[in-house]
Amino acid sequence: MAEQQNKNPSSVEEKVQELFDLLDEKAAKGELNETDEMPAAAPKAEDTSPMSESEAAAFEYGMMMRQYEALLADYQRREAEEQAQKAQADQKPEGDGQA
Repeated sequence: MAEQQNKNPSSVEEKVQELFDLLDEKAAKGELNETDEMPAAAPKAEDTSPMSESEAAAFEYGMMMRQYEALLADYQRREAEEQAQKAQADQKPEGDGQA
């Protein structure tokens, strides 16, 4: 079964590479036409947000800072848990030896 899994990705990669080669050939010949499957890049929509550029930047900065603070709090919590586990593990052998 492992052999079958190893063969499938390479055959898929080969098929994908063949597809890209075919697309490159068509593009070089000028035969590549855009279809519904390959839509043209949509023009950028006009910015109609109620916030100015600086207000949007300040909002994004505030969001990033909240994410940072949450990550920092999570990291500190994990560190405290690890230290508590280490302290508990250090105390167990002493308690077992005395009993």
